[in-house]
Amino acid sequence: KAVVSTQSTGEGKAEIVPGVLFVDEVHMLDIECFSYLNRALEHDMAPVLIMATNRGITKIRGTSYVSPHGIPIDLLDRLLIIATTPYTERDTKQILSIRCEEED
Repeated sequence: KAVVSTQSTGEGKAEIVPGVLFVDEVHMLDIECFSYLNRALEHDMAPVLIMATNRGITKIRGTSYVSPHGIPIDLLDRLLIIATTPYTERDTKQILSIRCEEED
């Protein structure tokens, strides 16, 4: 299960359920999508959010601003960025373990 996002949950057109949400090509989202994701992360049942992009500094869609990965700075500040250089399985488990302890 994941997040279904068409409009804000306040309008009853979207639902947040526990799970993992994977967003590939995240730089293609617009500012309204990022705003929704930011709010969803504060929900009691917020999903684990995994985003992927191959962009560096690029324009945030729907704005005239540029930022790393095309992600708004306020959301970017809340993310753990894991470079996709090859990690061992042990390294990945350690990174996730540390992050889980921080969130607990």
